[in-house]
Amino acid sequence: MFSTARNIYWKNSFSFPPAELPGSSVSPNRSFSGVSLLLPFLGGFLIALPTLVLLLTLKPFIKPFFLWILLVAGIEEIAKAAVPMIIAREQGLVSIRKTIFLFAASSLGFALFENLLYVFREPSISLFRGCTSVPLHVAVSLVFGFFYGYSRLYYRSRTIPGYLGAVFLHGVYNLGWENPSFPVVSILTLGATLTLAGFLAVKAKRLESFQNHY
Repeated sequence: MFSTARNIYWKNSFSFPPAELPGSSVSPNRSFSGVSLLLPFLGGFLIALPTLVLLLTLKPFIKPFFLWILLVAGIEEIAKAAVPMIIAREQGLVSIRKTIFLFAASSLGFALFENLLYVFREPSISLFRGCTSVPLHVAVSLVFGFFYGYSRLYYRSRTIPGYLGAVFLHGVYNLGWENPSFPVVSILTLGATLTLAGFLAVKAKRLESFQNHY
């Protein structure tokens, strides 16, 4: 029954072509409805809880502060990417831009859950943190999503560099929250990450336009 429902969802929400060989025609402008983003959004929201439990379990065993900061960023980036990666592979998705949308939707769901926790734990800073952490989550996921989508489109391994870049940016941002220099470190990191994400979004469109003509 679940399999039937899932197949109906895929059929109605996604119209992605199967994976094609490099140099073949890609149609990145096919329909991409908001419903298509619901599953990764919910996936990102739901995976946030077990991710938090895992981090709380590991925290007593990780003594070096900088290692803990990077570990948090690394685990969160893997968690946010899990559902979009499954969807992309399930559908044979080869569009960088659509992959980016999936990653962004998952990160929004994850950030929503995270900020709901801050409302209950630290309501005095939840609004301020939410104004910066949500775009940061989306931007670093967009960076990761670009390189993952690039790897699938061109059959070149770029996923690990994209992941490491996202972890680094996320880690530097988190470091600012643990340091009195937060306004400088974290906000500058957010600005740099948003700039990079915008650049990669434009580049994704150009790459697909070029690929579609050859």
